[in-house]
Amino acid sequence: MLRTLCVMMTLALAVILAATPARASQVVFDNPAKRAVADLSPLSGKVPADFGGKITVVSFFASWCPPCTDEFHQLNKLRAAFPETQVTIVALNLFEGFSADPGGVRMKRFLGRTKPAFPVLGGMADGALAALFGGVERIPTVYVFDTSGRLAFQFVHAKDATKRHANFEELAAAVRPLVKD
Repeated sequence: MLRTLCVMMTLALAVILAATPARASQVVFDNPAKRAVADLSPLSGKVPADFGGKITVVSFFASWCPPCTDEFHQLNKLRAAFPETQVTIVALNLFEGFSADPGGVRMKRFLGRTKPAFPVLGGMADGALAALFGGVERIPTVYVFDTSGRLAFQFVHAKDATKRHANFEELAAAVRPLVKD
């Protein structure tokens, strides 16, 4: 009886784990993710030609997301603080379809308001893009990866949270120890 119960619990746990998206701690910026990001269409700026040997900051956003606007301002500060030769910053458009934007008017306003000093990319189906990064479910979400593609920092905007986005101090504190002099 106890053995049967243990087997049933193990199977139930396996089903739950299989249905649960990967946790951010399992996220890596590996070659498939790098290729997929490099193949995205530029909404602003140029698609990075190479991610090799650089710290990479990946931000997920949508133009209708108020905290994303604030996070873009923080990412602009980060861009000014660390040279492109050491740190690549890219923003990936996710969940844009949750709110209609005929003709891309809202996106143009968002980009005009935030003036990103880093590439802003889009064009992949939300599910496929989210899956490449462990199942991103909320925006803004930002990851900082070391030069080997290992996760060094993450921020995910939690539902009903008072903290709505990563700030410059947090991002810089994550990047600074990764920078090689």
